Amino acid sequence: EAADTDTEPARRSELLRDVFANLCNPIEEEVKDVLRGYGAGALLPGGEAGSGDTHFYYELIADYYLWRGGSWAAEDVAVMKRHWTRLWSHELFPALFALLFGSWLLRSPMDASGCAAEGDGG
Repeated sequence: EAADTDTEPARRSELLRDVFANLCNPIEEEVKDVLRGYGAGALLPGGEAGSGDTHFYYELIADYYLWRGGSWAAEDVAVMKRHWTRLWSHELFPALFALLFGSWLLRSPMDASGCAAEGDGG
């Protein structure tokens, strides 16, 4: 039992490293077609979200959050908050968050004041 407890943080750290590495990988063209809506089970509707210039998985996730905008249910936010809270002390979290947030911020439509436009993912 003690050995299992000792390996749990190491296993979690290894999994997060794998997730980070996978999110930084380029998206293969055939996968892009399916994820963008040109195949069954599309993640984003017909490539309408974001700039359409997605090359990496983290950009696809940023597009997804932009596309969802203010349509998150309270339950969705609670689940995401639980996951983010568990992850934010990990050494790779700041880099992963910066990739997602930076990509989202650069793709969000801005109003004249430089703020995200109302109802456009901001």
